[in-house]
Amino acid sequence: MRHIIFGRPLQHVIHYENWPMDCLVRYIGKKQAFLNSETCKIISEIAALNTHKPTRVAWLGELYDLFASFVDRQVIQMAREDLHLAPCLNHVMVAIERKLPCRIHSFSAVFECIDRIRQDHDVQKRIFALIRSTMRDNRSACPTGYYPDLFKSLNIFEKDWLHVVDLQQKVLFPKILCMTI
Repeated sequence: MRHIIFGRPLQHVIHYENWPMDCLVRYIGKKQAFLNSETCKIISEIAALNTHKPTRVAWLGELYDLFASFVDRQVIQMAREDLHLAPCLNHVMVAIERKLPCRIHSFSAVFECIDRIRQDHDVQKRIFALIRSTMRDNRSACPTGYYPDLFKSLNIFEKDWLHVVDLQQKVLFPKILCMTI
């Protein structure tokens, strides 16, 4: 049931900034795990479309290369998170569970890691701009009903990925940086 106020649907707003750190980290982790599974599906879908066509479509190869490049960047970014940011977050989580005061002592290492992850996000956003451009340029050349599922999957994936990026950059990273000495 949707609530309508003054002729407009009422939207539910989630205030992630009010979430406890441990809940936020777990939520972001679950979203990232879901995105990782989706990347495999999308790569397979693009590859299948390109190999099952009687004549290969050049732009599908370009789309595959762009998305594979995005995934490679994602793997690098997540390795940074696992190797550098996760130990910091684990420290925070233990302190929260034990109801102890929590301060992060290595500000420069945390700041550098967050800065690199932000740079990775910028590169990934540029890659996705190229993916959108490739889809837009070739949407009209597609036979009706052949690629809409792929385009829909990519659009949903980008939306979900941007949600995670926003949560990290606007909520998680500022919370972490506030804990540093």
